[in-house]
Amino acid sequence: MDYKQCKYCKDTKEMIMFNKNISSKDGHQKYCKECNKVLNRQYKERKATAEGRVMMPYTTKEFSTITDEELLQHIRDFSNEFKRPPTTADFENCNSRYPHTKTYYRHFKYYKKENKLSSWNDILLLAGVTPLDSKDLWSAWQYLVEKSASILEGECLFQYCGFGLDFKPDIYVPSKHKVIDAATSNYCHKHKVKQYYKSVNQGASVEYWCLKKNNKTGLYLPNLKYVFADEIIERLSVLGNKELCNQIKNLYSIYKDFDDTYKKHRQDYVIQKLQEFHKINGRSPYTRDFLGNPAYPSSTTVTTLFGTFNNALRKAKLPINTESNMKFNEDIAITDLLTFIYKLGRLPSTKELVPPNTTYTEKVYYKYWGGIEGCLNALGINFLALKTYAKNNGINLRLNSILEFENLHNRWPNNKELSNKNNLPSPHWVYDHFGNLPNLIKHLENNF
Repeated sequence: MDYKQCKYCKDTKEMIMFNKNISSKDGHQKYCKECNKVLNRQYKERKATAEGRVMMPYTTKEFSTITDEELLQHIRDFSNEFKRPPTTADFENCNSRYPHTKTYYRHFKYYKKENKLSSWNDILLLAGVTPLDSKDLWSAWQYLVEKSASILEGECLFQYCGFGLDFKPDIYVPSKHKVIDAATSNYCHKHKVKQYYKSVNQGASVEYWCLKKNNKTGLYLPNLKYVFADEIIERLSVLGNKELCNQIKNLYSIYKDFDDTYKKHRQDYVIQKLQEFHKINGRSPYTRDFLGNPAYPSSTTVTTLFGTFNNALRKAKLPINTESNMKFNEDIAITDLLTFIYKLGRLPSTKELVPPNTTYTEKVYYKYWGGIEGCLNALGINFLALKTYAKNNGINLRLNSILEFENLHNRWPNNKELSNKNNLPSPHWVYDHFGNLPNLIKHLENNF
């Protein structure tokens, strides 16, 4: 073993007691680690005195001298106490009796590349603790939240698509106009923020039902509420549902048992909706009946759970449709299109020609009339005049949104604020119609 003399205390010590320095001949600093602390402290005190400050007395940080084995033992102790492996969120509180997550990363990830540990799960395995399977845990929690919401909130719609094709909340409560999203904790993420704004833009309140509470605070947004497992258990216990309460309490130890249960729960929900459709309409549904239909699960959800749509019909004990498509009815197609145009106040895009907006999709209109234009012209309606009106109306709506922003903030928006999040047109739209933002602002100042 190599030794070296410290140039400050003159003691001869092992090389591991000296910090590394690649510029020196032996690859280590000339002062030992203990002397380095003393010299650094003296320098900081001289600097503070020169600046007229007083330094607080030095205190040794908790866990600063902890060994690797002691760190791993803390993980084992946590696992034995709480009957589950710890997550990074459990060790993020600096006042905790457990070391901070960063302490583990410094010991095992950053400064010891030979360990080849790249994640928290690798550190858990090093301690002999099996990590949580996040995917299975979330699926189990999603199942329990859906069951709990059905009991506590009344009728619920799962993967509701009535808010648009780009947003399908986990759970929607129609009677309360409430969106419920299952989350393992109250973590802050841009995905959760996006979900919140999409719900609020539809006028709905938002609740995040969380399995556990992080040490860090969640999102502070209006009409947003966090509901944690303890509160759910308390509300269920009042109703006498002990089985569901025990499942939530012991979820970390039994979450692997919910793989088949959750799938069966979703299948039962789909079967119920298929039978409901048959009872209302007197026939078995086609896949197209579930495209964008907010009252029913999407056809994609059905095929994911059952393999094919016909398999789902068989499970629901419904007759399988022998015809690939519904018979064409010209009167229904025309009535649907005119009603939809009147409802929108503009011409619909081809993507919007889907159930439940219209009975037939865009392909039918192209087959029989060559598109929306051919259908309207056949009815004697001036398509170009209607298109021009719709275009001008769209421009006016976007200009009005910018004026509303100016009235609210007493200033014009900048380029970074041009987005749907602020209910403003995109920068591309501004460029296409006015060249740049200053030209748009000048147009508004001169004409409004």
